[in-house]
Amino acid sequence: MYDLESEKPMFSLKGHGSNVRDLAISKDNTTLYSASKEKTIKVWNLASKTCTFTMKGHSGSVYKLLVFSPGLLCS
Repeated sequence: MYDLESEKPMFSLKGHGSNVRDLAISKDNTTLYSASKEKTIKVWNLASKTCTFTMKGHSGSVYKLLVFSPGLLCS
């Protein structure tokens, strides 16, 4: 994550073993979702900077994410 005003990195989220293809953020800016080439989606708590859940089961790389409402994510 970068601070756009200072143009400096704030922190990194580490957990994917391959390229991240897309990111989406919740409407309340508390949760980040990351889609990966490794067929997973990770759910990140931005306050604690930790992965709270890994979604598995895609048959291929996940290229796009869309948050519709709290608790509803499309990939």
